[in-house]
Amino acid sequence: MTDFSTIWRRETGFWLDGRDHYERYLAPGARMVFPQPAGILEVDQIRAGLEGAPRWSAVDFAAQAQSRLHDTVVTAYQATGHRPEHAPCKASCSSTHVLDGGDWKLLLHQQTPRG
Repeated sequence: MTDFSTIWRRETGFWLDGRDHYERYLAPGARMVFPQPAGILEVDQIRAGLEGAPRWSAVDFAAQAQSRLHDTVVTAYQATGHRPEHAPCKASCSSTHVLDGGDWKLLLHQQTPRG
């Protein structure tokens, strides 16, 4: 049986932590898929987007699910991100993490807004 706690800590870190977390846990060639206008982002675009961008102050995950096949873990969840003085951001999310050099790295993250 796989302990997914490390994966979920990393997932939370991508919401709440800054550039250091991304530098450490983003896989080479990673992609993030967001609604327009952001669209599909490559690693350099992801890093550039972190410059000066406000971080979330809190995030709640619900309906968490995960599966593993060999060196790949896929997570799926409902996220609600919070920032002071803003309406909560609600999204259905999925992420793919791969084992790279003995550590889990994010290869793909996708968000679909939900009402």
